[in-house]
Amino acid sequence: ALRRELAGAVARRFLLELDAESLRAFEMSDHKLDAFVAALVAAVCARGITIPPGHAQSELALSEGWIHLPMA
Repeated sequence: ALRRELAGAVARRFLLELDAESLRAFEMSDHKLDAFVAALVAAVCARGITIPPGHAQSELALSEGWIHLPMA
């Protein structure tokens, strides 16, 4: 139930509507929910509206990666 609620909240934040089948899929599989969230973050990252690594993190981010979060 928690994954279903989380998927619904994320979808609402991005102004998306999810059908019952999608919500069930996210509820049953954390992998599917992870993929959904990753796809949305990739989309906003491509638009340049995520929080990039700061100067202090830039070098480390090149080797370790960086988890982009959407801006408010």
